[in-house]
Amino acid sequence: MTHKDDLIQFLLGDKATANDFARYMPELDAADLQLIYSKLNNMIDHQETDNWYMQRDVRAVDHQISSFRFDFERVRRAMEQVSQQLTLVFCRIFRDPVGAQRNCWGHEQKYGIDKTHKTFKASPATFGDMKGSLLSLIWRGERHTANKTRKDANYNEMRRYYDQGARKLHAIKRHVQGGE
Repeated sequence: MTHKDDLIQFLLGDKATANDFARYMPELDAADLQLIYSKLNNMIDHQETDNWYMQRDVRAVDHQISSFRFDFERVRRAMEQVSQQLTLVFCRIFRDPVGAQRNCWGHEQKYGIDKTHKTFKASPATFGDMKGSLLSLIWRGERHTANKTRKDANYNEMRRYYDQGARKLHAIKRHVQGGE
C-alpha cells in the first residue's frame, strides 16, 4: 500500500476529523478526491438504510406494545366484569358477602375449585349466613331469591374465567416489562 492509500483509508475511517481533511486535502489529486467523495456517499447511503431498518424495527415494537396494551386492557375489563358478577352473586345470597367470599376462597385454596363449586351448589351456608329466613321460601322472599341465585350461579366457571384472565394479565405484564 502506498502513502496515498493509507491516507485515504485513514480519512475514510472513524478516527479522521474535519481538521485532518483540511490538512491532507492538498496532498490528494482529483481522482483521489472523487474516490473519497464516492465512498463517503456510499457510507451515508448505507447509514440511511440502517437507520430506516432500525426505525422499522422500532415501529414493529411500538405496534407490539400497543397490541399488548390493548390485550391487557381487554382482559382487565373482562376480569373486572367477572369479579363484579361474582360479588353480585355473593351479595344476593349472603348476609355478609365479603366474609362469604373470603370463606369460599379459603375453601377453594384447601379443596380446589371443583369441590368448592359442589359445596357452593349443595350447601352454601358453609360459607356464611344466607339472606332471608326459611319461612321466606314460602312467600318467595329474600331466601328464595338467594337460593335461585345460588342455583343459577356457576361459581366454577366464573372462578376459572377469572383465574385465566389473571394469568393472561400477568403474562402480558411480564412480557411488556421484558421478562418474557
